[in-house]
Amino acid sequence: MSSRSQRKGDPRNMDEIIEIADDAVVWRKSSYSQGNGNCVEVAFLDNGVAVRDSKNRGGAVLNFTDAEWNAFSKGFLDGEFSAH
Repeated sequence: MSSRSQRKGDPRNMDEIIEIADDAVVWRKSSYSQGNGNCVEVAFLDNGVAVRDSKNRGGAVLNFTDAEWNAFSKGFLDGEFSAH
């Protein structure tokens, strides 16, 4: 079983590092992904949501609390991140 160190919590205070076993995580990529390499993968964890770059699966992983992820999702659905 391999594991990866992940930083957890407020990005301005990155002191806390957690370990997550890679084989215990199910990563998902959007069905809208077109395979152009500009994708992220998401894993829903017991204590929040993890996000990683699909091109660099062994690289950094961002962790978000459920509240942070819900706020991001709501903002996305409300068009707060529109490119226009």
